[in-house]
Amino acid sequence: MEHLRVGFAFCGSFCTYDKAMAALEQVRARYGDVTPIVSERSADTDTRFGEAHEFMREMERICDKRVIDSIPKAEPIGPQKLLDVLVIAPCTGSTLARLANGFSDTAVTMAAKAMWRNGRPVVLAVSTNDGLGASAKNIGALLEKKYVYFVPYGQDDPEKKPTSLVADFSKVEIEPLFQEFVDFETFAKSDFRAVKVKACDAVKKSEKLLRFTLDDGTGVDRQILSGIHKWYEPEDLVGKTLVAIVNLPPRKMMGLESNGMLISAVHTEHGEECLHLIMVDDSIPAGAKLC
Repeated sequence: MEHLRVGFAFCGSFCTYDKAMAALEQVRARYGDVTPIVSERSADTDTRFGEAHEFMREMERICDKRVIDSIPKAEPIGPQKLLDVLVIAPCTGSTLARLANGFSDTAVTMAAKAMWRNGRPVVLAVSTNDGLGASAKNIGALLEKKYVYFVPYGQDDPEKKPTSLVADFSKVEIEPLFQEFVDFETFAKSDFRAVKVKACDAVKKSEKLLRFTLDDGTGVDRQILSGIHKWYEPEDLVGKTLVAIVNLPPRKMMGLESNGMLISAVHTEHGEECLHLIMVDDSIPAGAKLC
């Protein structure tokens, strides 16, 4: 079992609670240490989908912890750094509005505020009938916010509910954090630089490798090879500004020398690895140091 302290928060989209509860079961089975959190409305509202106290009892059974259902109970999450990641599933339109506009007037939004204060991630599984209506601007604002991640979402019924958006709860997967600390002196030795892609081509006889010719600000082209052809075509990357570690020792790959490593973000969907190169603003000059 991987160790990660997860907060799993429920808001008021009651029709998705069965899917959210199944996701909670999976997260608990994988990480063990899971804290259930509910908004005050969810804690007090019975619906045709079930009674509030029954949902909360099931959350406590799955997590073997008492539910956090008020702002006073949520407040210690920040100063005591109780969680490594917070999942809000389902995340309703009203919660999106609160998060986008900085309100922390519920147990769930107070927990999210605590996570952001500590520089820790919040994962949102959207479920709202006005995702392509009034909530669209709030989703857009949160997409630009640091430490916010979205579970993939889409329209659940385009004909009958054309503005409705619902996350695919089966795609909730959290990559565990490293438990070993790296001392600052060791980290500081890594030289991260912005690099401009001057040319990119597929390496012959290799299904995976792309060869990059990069401007690293020194006036001498740098060659880096990267096994990302599964996710990118070389012509799509020319002109992009990427991030590379440039002080790694040279390494031979398919007879070619690679001088550094490009930085990517990876995650898993349905058991398949997905990769995204880290691309930065093109106004950043080649050779700019990241720190």
